[in-house]
This record gives sequence, C-alpha cells and structure tokens, in this order.
Amino acid sequence: MLTADELCEICGTTLAQRQAWAKGGALRQQRGFEELDAVELMAYARLREAAGPKRGKAAWRDLRGPLQRFLLKPPRRLWIVIETTGIERHGLAIRLSELSKRVEHGRSVVVVELRQAIDDARAAYRDATSRKRRSDVTEAREFGPGG
Repeated sequence: MLTADELCEICGTTLAQRQAWAKGGALRQQRGFEELDAVELMAYARLREAAGPKRGKAAWRDLRGPLQRFLLKPPRRLWIVIETTGIERHGLAIRLSELSKRVEHGRSVVVVELRQAIDDARAAYRDATSRKRRSDVTEAREFGPGG
C-alpha cells in the first residue's frame, strides 16, 4: 500500500488536487492506497485533461461503475467516448466496431484511450510498492536485533 503522497507522485497529480476530487466523491477517501486507487486516479485525471473538468467529471460519474470490471484486467483496447456538445452522453468501447458506432453520428466527441493510462498506473504502482518493500527490508536489517 502507498500513502496519499506516494500515490500522487506516481500518478503525476498533487495531493491537494487528489483530495479535492476525493472530497467531491470522484475518488475513494481512505488511508493506504492500493493498485485500483492508482488506476482510478490516473484514469480520472486523463478524462478531465482530455474533456475538461466538467465533462470529465460527468463521464467519470456515469462510467465509473461499468469501468470497474476493466480497471485491473483491461481489454486490449479501452476507450471512453464523450460527446462535447448538447446532451451529455458518455460510452465505453472495447472494440473498434464499438468505437465506430459511438462516433458515427457525426456530433463532436472526445475519445479518451484508457488502456495506456491503466498500464502506466499499474506499472508505477508496482514499482513504487516494490521499492517500498525493499526499503522496509533494508531498514529491518539495519535496525533489527543486534543492529
């Protein structure tokens, strides 16, 4: 598990930003963050960056539940399609044919590819927890019995 500071560092966001998003209900508020927290933070930040804060937040609110099954076992492709004009419509696509159907209407959309963000978050989380475990083992050896 990681601290909030460690989580924010690996996900490229600030602690204040993460806390504001958590307070608004977009992310979990807790102590001790797991791999899912890293993936959610990275995905949510990517949505907000691509679609803007308001539309990114709305898409996350609508799609967070359906996304849960993909965040730790993502398919080869994973996109979120966010309509940027008119009624807020958001959708998931895991196949090119699904993506095509979501954009063929011709309305303005933002397409956010999430697979790379998920992979990056998972790798960063695993690297950080691995370093943390090695550091804990080193400290235990240095300050253990007879040390």
